[in-house]
Amino acid sequence: MYKANALQGLGDGGDHHARELARHALRLRQRRNEHFRTTLFKEPAWDVMLHLFVHEYAEGGLSAAALAAAVGTSEPTIRRWLDVLIGEQLVVSVPAQSSSVPAFAISGRGLRSMIELLSE
Repeated sequence: MYKANALQGLGDGGDHHARELARHALRLRQRRNEHFRTTLFKEPAWDVMLHLFVHEYAEGGLSAAALAAAVGTSEPTIRRWLDVLIGEQLVVSVPAQSSSVPAFAISGRGLRSMIELLSE
């Protein structure tokens, strides 16, 4: 429900375009790591937002462990950034579908902000 409300007035085209830009940004980051030391460029919070945005419809959200693996950093680091992003109301904790491990998803506010940013 929170996602549907966040998308009112944005239109389907902007959502699709924004999601493709986020996927491109993730691919570029992966390629960048092939050419530079990965310790030179670390932006875990932004990477978390990109992954949660791209995987918006993942059932049960993504775990901190899955986000850590995707971002290429430690789980404690991801948990610290998740706390910050939750505090900013950009990410929410969601009930996990198949385990007792907490999962996370982009919030309505986070979704709307990502679509607006990536659609400019």
